[in-house]
Amino acid sequence: TVGPGYIVPEAILLKLFGYGFWQFRLLPLLAYAGLLTLLFFTIWRLGGILSLIIFQIWLWSVPQLTTNFAYEAQSEPLALFYAFAGFLLFYFSLQKKNKYWKALLSGVLFSFAILTKNLYAILLAGMLPFLIKELLDNKKNIKNIKFVFLKYFIFAVGLLVPIISFYLYQYVFLISHFGIDGWNAVQVDASYQLHNAGSGLGGINLDHDFILKKLHIWLNIAIENSYFVWVFLLFSPFFFIKLIEKRYKILTVSLYLSTIVFFAWYVFIGTYGWGRHAWPAIILGMLLLSLSIGVIGKILILERAKIKLVL
Repeated sequence: TVGPGYIVPEAILLKLFGYGFWQFRLLPLLAYAGLLTLLFFTIWRLGGILSLIIFQIWLWSVPQLTTNFAYEAQSEPLALFYAFAGFLLFYFSLQKKNKYWKALLSGVLFSFAILTKNLYAILLAGMLPFLIKELLDNKKNIKNIKFVFLKYFIFAVGLLVPIISFYLYQYVFLISHFGIDGWNAVQVDASYQLHNAGSGLGGINLDHDFILKKLHIWLNIAIENSYFVWVFLLFSPFFFIKLIEKRYKILTVSLYLSTIVFFAWYVFIGTYGWGRHAWPAIILGMLLLSLSIGVIGKILILERAKIKLVL
């Protein structure tokens, strides 16, 4: 199930390069390459070279998480690429220069992510720390609060305009070609997919055994003791909030909240339990775990070097 966020760029590439084995696989390959570039750049800036090496080795050791997504017609890498780029762009909007344009483009990127896979709207939870930070930073200057809300309004415009435009196009096309019955039929199918394709909107079943099975999602990436990983991930903010540079803390907290909320949906609400449904949270979780281990390792190495100098 993919939307126009995947289909439109795929159609453009096929129009440019024709139809064939490599042409059909070009978009997911480019999307995955772009996503890895953003992930590697981010973890390097946040945690340093050690965190980056840990993350890269982990990815190389679990090809089942990477290889098929890089060449099959999967929309997950492209959707996460859009959303992750949106996070980075909004982080850069905290700087005063061109902040409104960055907020607008960030909203557009999140819109593309949702138009690729509706499920990725969950990642918008990561915008909350940005809002709280900006409100706290401006609490002594009430006049600036209106500019904070203006920026988030612009972000919302960037988020909603592409989505509304697509559905308006869909409505006009279907009505002009198939009449109102065509539109109604598509909406019935869309509603069915939304409620019965694993979202949990059709009803939440808190089956104890099923939840326990989903908690072992880390087995998909070669980790046998899932409970240890859950504990480490949940408490990882105690490591990276203290040890990461101050300017990067808000981005890390934002990514952390998105990851936890997405995992919470998968474990407690998602009805299928497919590993593919948890894929973005797994990737971001791996990033956060590698980041935490890397910064702890870096501190230990530095402390050991200091002890040697003293001795």
